[in-house]
Amino acid sequence: MPQRNCLLIIAYLLTIESSHGILIRNRDEIVEKIGPLVTNAQQALFAADQIDSWVIDSLASGDVVMPGYIIHQIVEQLETPRKNTGFCHPVLSRYGICP
Repeated sequence: MPQRNCLLIIAYLLTIESSHGILIRNRDEIVEKIGPLVTNAQQALFAADQIDSWVIDSLASGDVVMPGYIIHQIVEQLETPRKNTGFCHPVLSRYGICP
């Protein structure tokens, strides 16, 4: 399962790069640090949303390097245990992917 979750992160990163016309130079570092912490598709989508938000907020263009502190913030959020609120992203729910 961890390999599948890393593949999800890679797929999201490639999608983000394609949609914004950028190249994330430290993609491997992001996958190495975030991928093993992702335990389900909902967490992968959460991480991708955080990365996409950084790209938009930073007005990234061309070749970019995501700062370590941003990666660290995502890692911390994934490591923090959260109560199951019963919430499931509508897209994930549609495909029956929710935990």
